Amino acid sequence: MLILFGAYEGTARESGFFWANPFYSRIRARLPATGGEPAHTAQGRTVMPQRTLTAKISLRARNFISEKLKVNDKRGNPIEIAAVIVWRVADTARAAFDVDDFESYVQI
Repeated sequence: MLILFGAYEGTARESGFFWANPFYSRIRARLPATGGEPAHTAQGRTVMPQRTLTAKISLRARNFISEKLKVNDKRGNPIEIAAVIVWRVADTARAAFDVDDFESYVQI
């Protein structure tokens, strides 16, 4: 992903050797960290912990195995169900900018 002065300019999808504008930035944004406790400064302000997005988002296929759930069918018989979800990132820009953490988004 290529960022020029805070504006998204595009994504390099092909492998190889390319020239890029030296003003492009690979570090995309600073987002609130998930699950962190807010910190307090000496001036009394509350500061949320930050995380920096990494420079690359992998397009490989990933697996997510859900936990077993006990449910009842129409007749009231107990059934255990689980799922194996195979997923991958199709659009890196949407994965980086539209959700806070795309990996935990799939789990939720």
